[in-house]
Amino acid sequence: FHSDLFEQDMKLIRTNEGQWKLSKYGGRTLEGTITAKENQIMMTSIPAEPGWKVWVDGQLYKRNETVDGKQVEVNYTTLFKAMIGVELEPGEHTVKMKYTPPGLNAGIFTFFCGLFCLVMFYLHDKEQNPVLLQMRANRKKGIYELPYEDDPDPDVVEKQKKTEKSEAEAKKISEISENLVADELRKLKELLDEGVLTQEEFNEQKKKLLK
Repeated sequence: FHSDLFEQDMKLIRTNEGQWKLSKYGGRTLEGTITAKENQIMMTSIPAEPGWKVWVDGQLYKRNETVDGKQVEVNYTTLFKAMIGVELEPGEHTVKMKYTPPGLNAGIFTFFCGLFCLVMFYLHDKEQNPVLLQMRANRKKGIYELPYEDDPDPDVVEKQKKTEKSEAEAKKISEISENLVADELRKLKELLDEGVLTQEEFNEQKKKLLK
């Protein structure tokens, strides 16, 4: 540990030289300018976790690191096996950092796939589902409630109503006809009693009415 170098670095920090001056922050993005000197590395307090990417002057930052004995390409420098750092050339640079949670893109893709499947299932049911088809047919007939399983079919109910109506009309006509026949028979009986008709004529007219 060199106390003189430490004090020098602390004075540099206090004078704001070499600090990252943020012009944009919030959400998942950090962006700002920084002035680097020879042999300096930009260090942040952000944990080195998957999902972070760094751009320097508009170019995606890339370097090779050894991870578990293998050379892999990463988008930042890992400092002290914990923090994100960036190696910079001397001069002023615009540094941008953006965090994308691992699995975010796959999650969005899966969401839209699920939404697409849901729409397709709905369209299929709309044309093939017997319950929906029956509801649509009932609405055209003015029926807005779906019948229970033990309820009769609407077509059967309609046919039964027509049959009952026809039977009622036929019964009414029959009653009217019976009343007319009874009136005619009374008139014929009166004519027979008055001697206008003979018994044979009365029987013949009666037979015609009762056919």
